[in-house]
Amino acid sequence: PRLQETAKALWGIYIGFTVLEFILLLWWADLNWFNAINYSLTTMPSGGFGTTDAGIMEFDSPLVEGIITFFMVATGINFTLYHFLWLKEWFNVVNNNELQVYLAVLLGAWTVMTVNLIMATDVTSVDSFRLAAFQAVSIGPPTGYATADFAAWPILSKVILLLLMIVGACAGSTSGGLKILRLRIAFQLARREISRISSPRKVHLVRMDGEVVEDDKLWIIVGMLS
Repeated sequence: PRLQETAKALWGIYIGFTVLEFILLLWWADLNWFNAINYSLTTMPSGGFGTTDAGIMEFDSPLVEGIITFFMVATGINFTLYHFLWLKEWFNVVNNNELQVYLAVLLGAWTVMTVNLIMATDVTSVDSFRLAAFQAVSIGPPTGYATADFAAWPILSKVILLLLMIVGACAGSTSGGLKILRLRIAFQLARREISRISSPRKVHLVRMDGEVVEDDKLWIIVGMLS
């Protein structure tokens, strides 16, 4: 019964996000109902469908980009954390290691690409800030929208986008990629095996959010990555 209640809650949260994005795009960003409903229905599942060949660039609107950016970030977060928020279990959300890494990766990619665009192109500082933010979030989770021809961006920015595409977002989200949870556990497992070489008698444990991850689960994750 508890599992069913959780599933219903997650569905409700997902639908609520979709409806909220539709309302914001329709009434605040002033999109027509067709564009608003299409972009809201394809942002949350990380689908990236556009109603025109130009996609988001068709609107040339920082407000539209800002709204969609917010919901793209939301799609990359583990949906169980929203359930914890609903239950007011703040500790489980704030101290979630995967969420912390996810936000840090997006912020770091955004910052580096912004600086790279300012220094290596003729794009203004404001536009660099805006374009880098959108593409980091769009490619990271990855929804796949575009507000610029990033194929013409400097090599550093393109490498960052490629890495974001591979890494993806959080487990339990609608996003693709290898997932940060799996990569963190694989990194900790590799560090444990290296540590065993120097200290074979020491007990080496891999923990995630304070809990020990059993060996059988560790090797399943490694198998999924290989």
